[in-house]
Amino acid sequence: MTDISRRSLLQGSVAGAALLAGVAAQAKPVTKWDETVDVIVVGSGFAGLAAAIEAKKAGANVIVLEKMPALGGNSIINGGILTATGCPQQKMHKIEDSVDLLEKDVLTAGNYMNFSDKVRFMAESARSNYEWT
Repeated sequence: MTDISRRSLLQGSVAGAALLAGVAAQAKPVTKWDETVDVIVVGSGFAGLAAAIEAKKAGANVIVLEKMPALGGNSIINGGILTATGCPQQKMHKIEDSVDLLEKDVLTAGNYMNFSDKVRFMAESARSNYEWT
């Protein structure tokens, strides 16, 4: 077993890629407020930007609203870390991980006040989310 944590492993790979992709770009101040769009996404973190991309790919006219002066939301605050059990980086470093271990980590971190069915779904979806990004 190695002493590399999931956090440190993914921090460099995913955070670096997100920053290079322009997630941290400066937002322009809005001066006109009478635009009509199909989809409004509130927040420019990983979830918000993913939603905006998928809506745009589906043909929608999309706007992303962010309260902070820079894009990135909580995904910038957390260093761009994305959990992905069984990702190539874990395999390369021989880190043993699983959906069950991720679920346990998240439940523990949330003092077991999480919605356990949603935690399980998130843990089961972690790898596909990583592959999507």
